[in-house]
Amino acid sequence: MRGPTRSFFPIMVALILLVGACSQGNDPASWSEAYEDGNLRDNYMKACIEANQGGEIEFTESQRSKYCVCAFGRVVEYFGGSVDANDQLVDSPSDSFGRDFEGFRELENSLRDDPEALPADLESLFRTCRDQARGL
Repeated sequence: MRGPTRSFFPIMVALILLVGACSQGNDPASWSEAYEDGNLRDNYMKACIEANQGGEIEFTESQRSKYCVCAFGRVVEYFGGSVDANDQLVDSPSDSFGRDFEGFRELENSLRDDPEALPADLESLFRTCRDQARGL
């Protein structure tokens, strides 16, 4: 694997696990439906925290948690969702530049075929989360 991409491999694994968790059932078609289906955020956080233990970038337990919370929020926002005042996921396509939950599912499929196929702008968002978690 290439150097900079190696640090994003754990988040790609978490993304794949997140959609896998979403697809166990009625295949939600939106962030709102995925939230209503159950453990979306919990599954993501568990996978992200596990995927970011050890490895190239050393996080403390607190930093891992901050990173994963940030990364989850960025993924949701990137693909047309947001977290409302009640901490529920909702769809907000006006802010997503045409990306939606279906785009998220398409990314998951492409990551299964090529784990290094993370879009540069999404990779940049994860880098921002990593820096924030580390206090940089």
